[in-house]
Amino acid sequence: MMPPIVVLISYTFIALDAIIREIGEPFGEEENDLALNSICRTIEYSIFEQAGILQTEPEATDSYVVD
Repeated sequence: MMPPIVVLISYTFIALDAIIREIGEPFGEEENDLALNSICRTIEYSIFEQAGILQTEPEATDSYVVD
C-alpha cells in the first residue's frame, strides 16, 4: 500500500517543480513566454491614438513568440 502513495506524492512534487521552472521566467524567447514586443507595440499604438498622433496600423501577428 505504501509504494503507490509514495509514487503519487513524488509525481506531484516533480510536476510542481516543472511548473515552477516554467512560470518562473516569463521573459525569455521560448514559444510560451510573454510576447513583450507585441504588448509594447499595442500600448504605444493606443497612447498615440489617444494623443491624436498619426501613425500606421500595428501589424497583426499570428505568433505569440517574442520577435
